[in-house]
Amino acid sequence: MERGVKCMVIRRRSGNVVEESTVYVDPNVKPRRNKRKGATTAEKQEGNENSCARRLGRAINCNFSFGDLWTTPKYDDEGYARLTAWAEEHRGAEQSMEDALIEAAEREGQNYMRRVAWLLKKKGVQNFRYILITTDMDGKTGEPVRPHHHLIAPRISFEEAAKCWTLGTVDYQTLKQQDDYTPLAVYLMRQVRRRPDAKKYTCSRNLKKPLVNERWAKPGEVLKPDRGGKLVDCNEWQPGRPQYIRFVKQGRASGAEDLDQGVSRHGKVGACAPAGACDKNSSGAPPGEGAGR
Repeated sequence: MERGVKCMVIRRRSGNVVEESTVYVDPNVKPRRNKRKGATTAEKQEGNENSCARRLGRAINCNFSFGDLWTTPKYDDEGYARLTAWAEEHRGAEQSMEDALIEAAEREGQNYMRRVAWLLKKKGVQNFRYILITTDMDGKTGEPVRPHHHLIAPRISFEEAAKCWTLGTVDYQTLKQQDDYTPLAVYLMRQVRRRPDAKKYTCSRNLKKPLVNERWAKPGEVLKPDRGGKLVDCNEWQPGRPQYIRFVKQGRASGAEDLDQGVSRHGKVGACAPAGACDKNSSGAPPGEGAGR
């Protein structure tokens, strides 16, 4: 640790999942002790901690739970031909065909979200929340596959979600009853190919964010879970090195199976609590099927 820096502990709570990490900052930086939402000054100085999988895990833990939907819209031959036509027409001079195809798929995915939001608004469902991941890679082998999407959304019916997808089939699962959905986020992020300056996932603007507070670390402090908390992840403690722990506070039931993906194929529960302002996805008329071409 360099001289003239101090160790700060950043604590984030996403639902019942709590993360604590240490970061070394300038002593003039003041910790923010009151819980608040969003990023913090010290967070901007973090490197390894700000991984996309952890951010996605926080978003899922804050906004979704057991029984919510995880659907996988896929492209059939006709849908893939539509993607190819758009990619060939709009492909940049130095852009690969793979990047053009995934860009076309991302466009179709956003149009899909607008159609779902419009249909739900007609049925009286406001503030539609979602997370959408568009990928063209096998997460296990790293081999390229046909572009497809992963959608995490509240407990709308499968029929309503499938009705809005006209370019192929839709696989349907529900989130499993478990403590922490970070493993699901890791599983999904393994399928996203790295592209410079490209977002790995998109989400509605009304998602709840983790509660964050900061404090100075005590000399020689080793981060530990709160009393009664169940530790689920941590790095090896070394003096003078950043620490990280993730634990679950009491309150959410735990599922024992399928932690690698965090899903169950059966069961629905009541609606989640509403959060934030409505995402601007809908208008007075349904988005056209030709949108995005």
